[in-house]
Amino acid sequence: MADRRLRVIPTAISLIVTFQSALSILGFPAEAYCFGIQYMIFSGILSAAVAMLIVCGVLVPLFYPLKLVSINEYLERRFKSRNVRMFAASLGIASGILFNGAVLFATSSALEAGTGLSLKISVPLVVIVAVTYTALGGMRAVIWTDVFQFVIMVGGMSAIFAKGIIAVGGVGEVFRLAEREGRLNWIDVNPDPRVRHTVWGLTFGMTITALHTFGFTQSSVQRYSAVKSLWKAKLTVFINVPVLMLLMSVNSLLGLVVLAYYATVKCDPIANKDVGNVNQLLPFFVFDIFSKFPGFAGLFLATLYGASLSTISTYLSGTAANTWEDILQWRLAKLTESRKAFINRLLIIVIGALSCTVAFFAAVIPGPIIQVALLLISSFGGPITGMFLLGAISKLANSKGALIGGFFGLAFSLWLLIGSLLMNRRPQLLPSVSVEGCSDAVNDSLAFNYNSSTGFETAGSTVESYWHENVTDVSLTQPNTDELHLLRNFYSISYAWFTLLSTLVTTIIGFVVSLITRNKELEASVDDRYLIRFRNVCGSQRDEEQDKEDGSEEKFSPNVELKKYGTPTQIKADRLLIIDEEDIVKDKAEKQSDNF
Repeated sequence: MADRRLRVIPTAISLIVTFQSALSILGFPAEAYCFGIQYMIFSGILSAAVAMLIVCGVLVPLFYPLKLVSINEYLERRFKSRNVRMFAASLGIASGILFNGAVLFATSSALEAGTGLSLKISVPLVVIVAVTYTALGGMRAVIWTDVFQFVIMVGGMSAIFAKGIIAVGGVGEVFRLAEREGRLNWIDVNPDPRVRHTVWGLTFGMTITALHTFGFTQSSVQRYSAVKSLWKAKLTVFINVPVLMLLMSVNSLLGLVVLAYYATVKCDPIANKDVGNVNQLLPFFVFDIFSKFPGFAGLFLATLYGASLSTISTYLSGTAANTWEDILQWRLAKLTESRKAFINRLLIIVIGALSCTVAFFAAVIPGPIIQVALLLISSFGGPITGMFLLGAISKLANSKGALIGGFFGLAFSLWLLIGSLLMNRRPQLLPSVSVEGCSDAVNDSLAFNYNSSTGFETAGSTVESYWHENVTDVSLTQPNTDELHLLRNFYSISYAWFTLLSTLVTTIIGFVVSLITRNKELEASVDDRYLIRFRNVCGSQRDEEQDKEDGSEEKFSPNVELKKYGTPTQIKADRLLIIDEEDIVKDKAEKQSDNF
């Protein structure tokens, strides 16, 4: 946690850059170009803002005073079970690797579209760079590198946005053409959960997804816990609200600028097969409009790589920290500090290699890269969110409920994910712009084909069928009306609902199991520090009081007594040994150092 000495502004910038990777730079413009701006309004702005405010007002006051090294340490303390912590850690590690893989694919896809650099080369190259400075520099190096990359990212995106508007003829012309092409689809209130994007799915479903990303991941907690006080931790998160809203809006509006440009020249790069998939629209646009300005295309690539490296390094360090703190440390506590540091660096390398594998897998999943990433991480994000909420809301919840609820939530989400992927349901795109102005020859230097470079064939590889299968005789807001089997309808549920549904399954089953296995003595032993205290959501006075407590409170490790259990806890290896609930009930006076 960098000894809790980091400043607010660089830490806030690092947190911003964490969520402004190639996924956002490529995904938001592609989303707006192909599907309109509804996603930007309700997910990029509304849902993200609500989630960040909840994190700022509710979760930061809960987690910051506990001085967590790993976010999953909270679950062990709350449920007094190491098994709960390890289960949640495993889910978080898998989620981080999947997310990193999606970021790697997005970056490499753009590079291949613009430079012809093979995915087999670019993916390992990005990982090697990120692994090097993450493993050698630690959290302080990652944060200050993020600040530098933020400057590059803002400069590059500003140049592209300005040049695009000038090429089109002004902001007014951008919106006029976007309206003409049907991209200003502000709202869709269809209650059918199979519809890809509606107000309900983007508002409620994506809010829970954003809450998981901003509130229950190691990368987020690791950052705001590195500042000096609770008030500064809240400020670090709060700064992200307007800045992220602005950046997401600009990224989405850039998609409308790209649309307006190709509507003006009457040549849709997707319909004309100039690009292989929708994620390559922005790179193609940049190389198109900056073709007469040497160096600007390189600035874009620097922007893309800078944003990607910041995100990859964040998840590398966070996932490695989770693996060590939550899974390995208990068995390797007697190692020397130098060997522990070596193992942590080795973990970063292994996680980077696994992320490379996921990047190649992401290449075969159809749809914009934003959708691909959310589809992958939602399978693990829902159960994780449900387990944390289960423990933070009520004393009734116990370890049995958390484990069983988390297991069923994971099984449900994987069932839904695998079924959705096997159906191979492609997103329903809006009609393409005119191709009357296109030349007969496709620009071979920019055209993209997975078959030639990676051996994969993606849904985007057959671009012509990608448009016509999703537009002809199919309404954007209405799913197929053919009689479908019940399971097929279930598998057709929009990805926007995945995290919310799995969170509900985890929480509901967890509460039911906890109620069945209820033990009032255990409930009484739950420390109020591990519960959400809504009366303390706001108020600087409370923050000041808590900061004073933090200065005198010992870390949750040696020489701590759980007086409610009736006996002091035995300490081993400078860590608090948590005792299983069953042993507490059977005999509170037994030696707890023998429990594990």
